[in-house]
Amino acid sequence: PTQFTLKLDSIGGIYVASDNPLIYSKVSSSLTARCDSIVVIGSENWIAPDNSTVNFENLERIHALFASGNFTSSRNNVYVNFKKKFLAKHGEYPGLYAKLGYEFMWFVGHALRDYGTYFQAGLAERGFQRAWMYEGYDFSSEHDNQYVPFVYFRDGELMLFNKR
Repeated sequence: PTQFTLKLDSIGGIYVASDNPLIYSKVSSSLTARCDSIVVIGSENWIAPDNSTVNFENLERIHALFASGNFTSSRNNVYVNFKKKFLAKHGEYPGLYAKLGYEFMWFVGHALRDYGTYFQAGLAERGFQRAWMYEGYDFSSEHDNQYVPFVYFRDGELMLFNKR
């Protein structure tokens, strides 16, 4: 492999396009050791609840950002109520697919109600819209969601970086 050296604080950020814990832990450890201010951008998979290899304090210390299309604030009232009802009915907390399904039904139901069968045109005209449990959607220029929330750690809690 080619070896190269970056001067301290010589670039603004690094996007690490890997969900391999070995790769992103080495990157975050290296930046910590260098005392660098380079921002690391990674995937929400790095901070998944089932990931036991991640050091959250280190990710907070290096000011890492995460592309997090599935981010739900723990303070979101809709999510809190959904979680309570789900727990009461099923005896366990909702997983990702339960959250996605619930959000999807709200989204599609309201889109059909507001714009009818061909709701794509209405969504394109509307631009960015708040979601129920997630952060939002923007179908103004494409047929897929153009808004990707980025999150970071502050005082041990995930915070939204690019709130609209």
